[in-house]
Amino acid sequence: FAKEFGSDPSVLLDAILNELTPKLHQCNAQDIANTVWAYATADHSAPALFNGMIPTVIKTLDKFDSQNLANTLWAYATVKHSAPQVFDAAAAAALTATATAITSSATNSSGNNSG
Repeated sequence: FAKEFGSDPSVLLDAILNELTPKLHQCNAQDIANTVWAYATADHSAPALFNGMIPTVIKTLDKFDSQNLANTLWAYATVKHSAPQVFDAAAAAALTATATAITSSATNSSGNNSG
């Protein structure tokens, strides 16, 4: 690492970004969460990464588990990257999941009371 990239980790992060950018559309929920979390944790500004991930995040949001979603939203918030469409999509998904859970619970409860 040190021989090729020097002692500055931002050089490595930029090199990774250059390789990753054309492949962002191939990322799954875990890839997205881990990548944006790593850049946010390293406090490395990567607007191209965060912008590039937006369509993939929205497209694959239904595949995110709670940890992936939390890490992704945390990363966007931590680097202060404006992505209202990501937060809106996450909120809509949460509302849908809540409504589904309530409906399922009500259906199960009414079925159990019929005996």
